[in-house]
Amino acid sequence: MVDMPGGDGMTKKQRRVVLSNKQAEQIRKIKRCYEELRTLRQAMDRSGTMAWISDYRKGTIQVSDTWTKILGYEPEEVKSTLDFFVQKIHPEDRNRVLEIRRRHFEGEIPEFHAAFRMQRKDGKYRWIRTRGQVTERDQSGNVIKMIGIHEDITKQRHMTERIRESEEKYHAAQARVDEKLKHQKAIMDGLFRTSPDGLVMMSRDGIVQRINERFTDIFQYTSAEAVGNHIDDLIANEDQREEAELLNSKAKYIHHVEVETERSRKDGSIVPIMIRSQPYYLDGEIIGHQILYTDITQRKKEEEILRKAKEEADAANEAKSRFLSNISHEMRTPMNGIFGATMLLENTDLDEEQQELLNMLRESSDRMMNTVADLLDIARIEHGFTGLREEWFDLCQAISGIVEPFRDIGENRNIDFSFRCDDSLKLQVMGDRGKLCRVIYHLVSNAFKFTSEGSIAVEISLQEFQNPIGIFRFSVIDTGIGIDTMEAHQLFESFTQLDDSSTKSYQGTGLGLTIVHKLLEQMGGTVQVESNPWEGSRFYFDLPLKVESSEGDADSISDLNEAEFKIAKGSMQILAVEDDEISQILLKKLIERIGADLEVASDGIEAIQKYGQKKYDMILMDVQLPSISGLEVTEVIRTFERRTDEHTPIIGLSAHALNRDREECLASGMDDYMSKPIDFQQLLEIIEKWTHL
Repeated sequence: MVDMPGGDGMTKKQRRVVLSNKQAEQIRKIKRCYEELRTLRQAMDRSGTMAWISDYRKGTIQVSDTWTKILGYEPEEVKSTLDFFVQKIHPEDRNRVLEIRRRHFEGEIPEFHAAFRMQRKDGKYRWIRTRGQVTERDQSGNVIKMIGIHEDITKQRHMTERIRESEEKYHAAQARVDEKLKHQKAIMDGLFRTSPDGLVMMSRDGIVQRINERFTDIFQYTSAEAVGNHIDDLIANEDQREEAELLNSKAKYIHHVEVETERSRKDGSIVPIMIRSQPYYLDGEIIGHQILYTDITQRKKEEEILRKAKEEADAANEAKSRFLSNISHEMRTPMNGIFGATMLLENTDLDEEQQELLNMLRESSDRMMNTVADLLDIARIEHGFTGLREEWFDLCQAISGIVEPFRDIGENRNIDFSFRCDDSLKLQVMGDRGKLCRVIYHLVSNAFKFTSEGSIAVEISLQEFQNPIGIFRFSVIDTGIGIDTMEAHQLFESFTQLDDSSTKSYQGTGLGLTIVHKLLEQMGGTVQVESNPWEGSRFYFDLPLKVESSEGDADSISDLNEAEFKIAKGSMQILAVEDDEISQILLKKLIERIGADLEVASDGIEAIQKYGQKKYDMILMDVQLPSISGLEVTEVIRTFERRTDEHTPIIGLSAHALNRDREECLASGMDDYMSKPIDFQQLLEIIEKWTHL
């Protein structure tokens, strides 16, 4: 058979050759495309670009290994279906992404471009930005393939989010600042309208920018006259200018300035003023000051009135102090003679009548001294001449020493008197021993005054202890006449007794319980009363005292008396400097009873002369002497002793009864102090203490 040419001029064989060549060429092209695609994919994998190819006819998608790793999968774990990847898009983003893809498929937009979140294998989301284009459609225009790339924009997105949050915070902060400024402006406007003081806003250089009406009231300048001028040109005259400039300089560096000074009004008159300055800022820099001017004219007048009143009160108190000191001296000096003579007479042979008269004299003297002591106590307290003098002391021993003398009084009146202080309370405590003993003394005296039979008891108990403070309760209980509790408050008023008639049955000034009340106030306690008429009374108070536990039994303090304290005659030389003759005689007899020799100097000059001629073991120095005082004599003696390196004990004697008298004695160089009338027992203790006998 002959191969005849066809219509195209080629034989069948020729056609087969051509077709074979075309197929071979297509195969080569496909291989090249495949190689190029494989090379492109390898390059994209190496560069980290996430490429994808979607086949919508097959419903598949091919992705790069980088793309799968970003999502946390291994390549073999990824399903190559379009639906798998669509479901990985965040539900909130999915419809939006599909809508963008639809618009691209339908030719509304030239490129598929979207940012969205995709879920990783671990459940977390990454932000992805994708770009793609349709690369193949069928004859009907349906999309067959689309190629594109993904980009992980999680970091950029987080950065953008932080920037957005920062911007929101900034705008919110700015809004708050604006609101605060608006609020502050409203407050400032309100202050300018309503302030009782003059207000000025001025620049850093002192140029007035704004004033309020009160500034006009004080300084007489209107706003038109003040604004634009330097503040010192308005209200500081020539005499005030230097001080004003100094104040302005301080205000530039010290942010808050407050000073009392004077400034000038428009008419030249002077006004006392309080100036308060504080800065206001812009971008952290001071751009001006707010100045507050307070007219203190009225306050200055009131201060002047108060100053004069205080001076008058101080003068009155000083006069009262001098009066108390003088009256104490004038009363105690003669009482010193009476006490001393009475004490000496007690040691002589007396018949019964003489002894009875002597007892009457002693009792009357005691009452007289108690009355004087009460009057001086209440005067000292009311005028602030007393203060707390805290010291360590044995609590039970101190109270026992005060109440034991009352035991004899109880026996004489057939009253059962008792004092109870538990062994566990034999402690060293810190407090004002003198005032506490004075309080107990007055309470016990009051109990004896109103108890004719039955019993009187003094008790101490510990109510509470929080180391080192103990709350101690002191009680005085009697079976006396009692009182109506409705009237109890009157007991603590000065010069008040419940029986205040001219025929009253009970003696006294009515000051004892007042003194108790006022002394306890100073010490931090309050006296309480439990009583009914004819059923007795209980006076008690609680007092906080610092406690120091005693180690072992307290050292017993032996009472000194004449039998125990006797020295060899002539072995001790004492000089008594005393201008009162009765006191001289009394001192001589008292000193001779212990075997010491006593010489007397009647004034300060004689005392200095005797001191220069002879060495004395002790000097008893009256404070109030003619010519020069005992304080001055002491200072002269101490001056001599500093040259010789010697020291003679000097004991001050004074009929004055104020605490400051003791302080003045010690300050002058005296070693100790005794108040008149002189107590023999105290004198013996002083001599033993300072001569070490």
